[in-house]
Amino acid sequence: MEEKKVKEPHPTKGTKMPRIHLDKPAVQEMKKEMAEFNSEVVSILGRPDTYTEELGNLVCLLVATHGLSLDDICAKYKDKGIPSSVTVFAWMHRNPIFLKNYLLAKQLQSHILIEQTIDIADDSANDYVEGEYGPRVNGEHIQRSRERIKARQWVAARLCPKIFGDGGRVDEAAKEDTLLDLRDQIDALLAKHRKEY
Repeated sequence: MEEKKVKEPHPTKGTKMPRIHLDKPAVQEMKKEMAEFNSEVVSILGRPDTYTEELGNLVCLLVATHGLSLDDICAKYKDKGIPSSVTVFAWMHRNPIFLKNYLLAKQLQSHILIEQTIDIADDSANDYVEGEYGPRVNGEHIQRSRERIKARQWVAARLCPKIFGDGGRVDEAAKEDTLLDLRDQIDALLAKHRKEY
């Protein structure tokens, strides 16, 4: 006859684990230490920095002369040696000169976005579709065109508020806050992508 094995309960099952209470400064210090550790690990184990002034200038030129997102530009010109957008964001984080050049390129890109709004508004190719009783207005296409125009105007107003904004005055403190916000967004994107990979 076969003996039945009795499963022993886990030694900590059913017992309460002690709670550790940390005050805010201790938590902040731990977060700071972890961030420093993570940056050291990335610098030791991560890929070597591929930034060169020539490549950085090429990225800025492509951004300034195309009405595409950074992701689209990086994908389209990957065969030309353009790195992924994550790498470009890392360059912005590490290199303040590249960051300033990139921001200037984005401001120049806002002019292209405004030019695109004119092209979108003038394009009436799909405004009418053939319906059961003849041509009818394609409301979906017209609405989508309207939204595409609004999106480009909104982005242009954020990239170049003095020219395409609502006429409000931009002071130096607001510009400084914008740069700090951009740096925080870059940090968040880098942290997100580090976790994914």
